[in-house]
Amino acid sequence: MPQNLNFARKNPVGRVCSAPPTFQILDTVRLGKKLGIPQLIVANKFDAHDSWLPPCYIPTSTFKAPNTEDAEERDNEMERILNGQQIEVKEEQKTGWDIGGDNLKSTADGIETINFPKQTRQIPDDISPLPYNLLTQQNISDKAIADAMEALIGVHLLTLGPNPTLKVMSWMGLKVLEKDAKTDTPPPLLRFIDSPINPNASVNALNNLWQQFQFAQLEEKIGYRFKDRAYLVQAFTHASYINNRVTGCYQRLEFLGDAVLDYMITRYLFEDVRQYSPGVLTDLRSALVNNTIFASLAVKYEFQKVIFHMMRTTIESCCANPPRSPIRELMELEASKARFSKMERILESGKVRVTVDVGNNMRFTGMGRNYRIAKTTAAKRALKYLHQIEEQRRKDMFHTSSNA
Repeated sequence: MPQNLNFARKNPVGRVCSAPPTFQILDTVRLGKKLGIPQLIVANKFDAHDSWLPPCYIPTSTFKAPNTEDAEERDNEMERILNGQQIEVKEEQKTGWDIGGDNLKSTADGIETINFPKQTRQIPDDISPLPYNLLTQQNISDKAIADAMEALIGVHLLTLGPNPTLKVMSWMGLKVLEKDAKTDTPPPLLRFIDSPINPNASVNALNNLWQQFQFAQLEEKIGYRFKDRAYLVQAFTHASYINNRVTGCYQRLEFLGDAVLDYMITRYLFEDVRQYSPGVLTDLRSALVNNTIFASLAVKYEFQKVIFHMMRTTIESCCANPPRSPIRELMELEASKARFSKMERILESGKVRVTVDVGNNMRFTGMGRNYRIAKTTAAKRALKYLHQIEEQRRKDMFHTSSNA
């Protein structure tokens, strides 16, 4: 789910993209063209020799851009695609491979030859070699249209405030939540462990986590008490923490909080009296919104103590039984007999394959999405087989000694 959210948010909105309707990827370029934004943009600098006409004068020659009809047709086709309409499959223009059939083929001495007719391009006299008329038209990139749409949203936010800006964005065609809109956001507390015998099992488990990790002390430090405790527990739950079965991990909340922080910092920097340039604004935002700053704030408010309490059992278990690298264990067990092969990439699946030879008659193969995973898998398979042989050898020695 978080990966899908990041894809939907970070997908470039300044370019036309084909995405599933469920994502509803918003294309500001398409919406800008639909609202007539390009006609209001001045994208070319004034040049009296090329792009200026005196008042009351018009061009005397007719002009037809060579790709105007194709561009309009592509825009209309993209509009139909985004609206969920069916697109007619057009017959492709035949090339030299299709025209002529067997008449163009000849065979001599067992060699087949295809003689393509020379293609001549007919250019009508009334088509200008330029892509547009310098006197009556201008060339505007898709990025300029998208930037203009974003600038309009910024203007409304500064002058009218958040709620009217949401209405303007909705009028533009952007899917946003307006003020007082009802949402179907599910509660953070999951009730998978509830049963008819114990209907409050999830609530009891949440209270146990609350007391075990002393979240009440954290509330005192930040000066805020949560109405729904499940949100705070979820905010401190990593995706790998399996002991929390009553809330999700923090990834969805992190996705939302990251956007809110980005907006708040951006708004503060934009309204600074020093009026920074766009480049400086970007640099300042990158310097303020990063892992180092947030880690420092977490230590300042002693959030790391809560995280340590949640991970303490796992840390002590790992210290008591340190995990060993399968590759290192295999090399220590068979130092002079284990030899790993070079990486082989499978074109069909894109996976990587690595083999390890143990001794002269044992070979084990491992596969994965990269070399490290494939090598580790091969080592695990080799160790499993060697441990089985060692276990069988011990059993045989035990039976032999018992019979003696």
